[in-house]
Order: sequence, then C-alpha cells, then structure tokens
Amino acid sequence: MESGQPPEFLWIKNKNKYTRLLNGREVTLWQEGEEIKSKRLSHNYLKEFLRLDDNLREIYEVIGSDMKMKKAIKEFEGLRITRNDPWETTASFICSINSNIPRIKKNVQCLLGKDGNIPLELYSQDLSYVKLGFRERYIRETSRLITGGFFEGIEKLGYYEAREKLIKLPGVGPKVADCILLFSLGKLEAFPVDVWIARAMKRYFKIEGDKKVRAFARKEWHPYEGYAQQYLYMKVRRDFGKVR
Repeated sequence: MESGQPPEFLWIKNKNKYTRLLNGREVTLWQEGEEIKSKRLSHNYLKEFLRLDDNLREIYEVIGSDMKMKKAIKEFEGLRITRNDPWETTASFICSINSNIPRIKKNVQCLLGKDGNIPLELYSQDLSYVKLGFRERYIRETSRLITGGFFEGIEKLGYYEAREKLIKLPGVGPKVADCILLFSLGKLEAFPVDVWIARAMKRYFKIEGDKKVRAFARKEWHPYEGYAQQYLYMKVRRDFGKVR
C-alpha cells in the first residue's frame, strides 16, 4: 500500500488503516499481525487485489538469485504486487511522469469522481484545478482512446504485444507501459525501469543502460521480473532515499 504501486496514490492512510471510496462505498483495509482485515471488501476482491494466489515461496526461489536479492527479500518479506483497475493504473502513472510521490498522490486524488473512482470520461471534463501541467493533454487524449475501447482484448495479448500497444497511448512510454502491465494486467515479467531501479541496478549489480538492465532482469528473474523490481525498488529507496 506504500510501495509506489497504484494503491499509494488511490488509497488514503489513516493511522494503520487504508481507505477509499470504491464504486460509491467507503472501504477499509488493514493488517493486524499476520491477518488481513477489511470492511466492505469481499474475499474475491481481496484475493485479486492482493494477488493472494501468488506463490511467494516459489517467487523467492526464482528472484533470490544472489545475496543482494536475498537481503531485499528478507527486509520486505511478504510484499506483493497488487492488481488494480487498468484505467486507474494508467491515469496514475501518467500523473507520475517527471513527478514525485506526494505530487502524484495529490493529482490522482483530484481526479477521483464522486463515487471514488477515476472517471473514464476525463477528456470532457475541466481538469485545470488538478494542475497536471503537460500531463493534462496526455490524460485527456488517453481517456478518449480508452473510452473508445482501446483496452479491449489487451489482457489476452502476450507481454511484448501488449507493451507495444500501450506505448501507442499518449504519454505512455516504456516505463509507464510496464507499470500498467505489471500492476493491472498481471504481466509479472514486466520490469519498469525508473530512476530508482536504474540506480539500484547500477549500485547493486554494476549494470547500466536500459537494454542491459532488461536483459539481466530477464536472464536472472524470469518469469517474475516484476516482483524482483518491486523488492529492488523498496530496497534502494531505503538504502539511498536521500541521494539525488
């Protein structure tokens, strides 16, 4: 819920609980010890949202390929990839372009409609109050395309086909496309590379350059590159969060 995934922008933290309006109802999610608790959320929703069917033991065996990754797993054991609405994920990560988490969260919260969801028809709404800057055009144009059925059938495509399709959306580059694939379309081989992951790969593995980074990730962590990315993201933020 606080790991740079869509819930960090869509949900509000109040002490140890997380809330949001979802389809007009206020829902709450929290954890007590090892137990996940919720209010007005069905088991089926939680199962999909928190990817409770993912076998973390198996995933750890694959991505724990060296001591650096083993340490990251130990520090953040239990961290899961979440599965979110494709449009809300897309809008959230368009807001993330050249931004930071506090600003992204503020922008995303401003986009939420009265029912608590991000409206699909943003292309026809006044968004000046959101203060998106250059991102407003991307949000509008992408909203129009998705309203027209852009996402239809995309989950059935393979990773590379889906990625190429997503990159055609205004404002969606390789990093945002991989975030959409990983956090909403269930493509666990997606490996979003932002400044934090680039920093992690350089510091922990002495690898630089997008192609080399992706080739290494695929070789070492396939088919769970996305999980490796999330653990690396959390570790590098903890280790070097003050580095600019």
